[in-house]
Amino acid sequence: MSSTRDRSLSAALELLASGGMRALTHTRVDAEARLPRGSTSNHFRTRQSLIEGVIERLDRSDYAEWLLTYEWGEPSVERFCVAMDAAVESMTGRGRIQTLARFALLLEGTHNPSVARAIQVGRDRLRGWAAGAVASLGVSEPESRASALVALIDGAVLHELARPAVGDPNERLPDDRGIDVRLAVRRLLTEG
Repeated sequence: MSSTRDRSLSAALELLASGGMRALTHTRVDAEARLPRGSTSNHFRTRQSLIEGVIERLDRSDYAEWLLTYEWGEPSVERFCVAMDAAVESMTGRGRIQTLARFALLLEGTHNPSVARAIQVGRDRLRGWAAGAVASLGVSEPESRASALVALIDGAVLHELARPAVGDPNERLPDDRGIDVRLAVRRLLTEG
């Protein structure tokens, strides 16, 4: 069975995904997690510490997802393009709840400097991984292309999340998406 802390964080992700930042209160997290009142505040004394806990959990999960998506072996642009397509599919399919929560936190960071700083730590780590992966492909300007790659993936994910749902988002075929991620990543890596 999950720990109270893990259950609180899972519930917080669900609330952020379904109701945005206004839905994130200790009382609502306890209710969503089916925990006794006050349980979440035993682990996260303030709302800010709860937010930071959620961001930390998202960072660990996202980083692991990116590493698993691009299985290491002989690097190739084509394998990398397929992996980035799979990452977008994962973030908008089975990882949809986490992705919606992440975007709620990103928006909160636009006017809450402490949230922005916490988010930036994870984004810097992800950008560093992307720069290393891009450099392993022998592509010129890996740092700037990695920054563009992260922005491209964020945009593709947001585009997909904003599209009207037709059936179960977990069951959409890659061709059902509004953007060809493989083509966009390939062009980003090989042109210019």
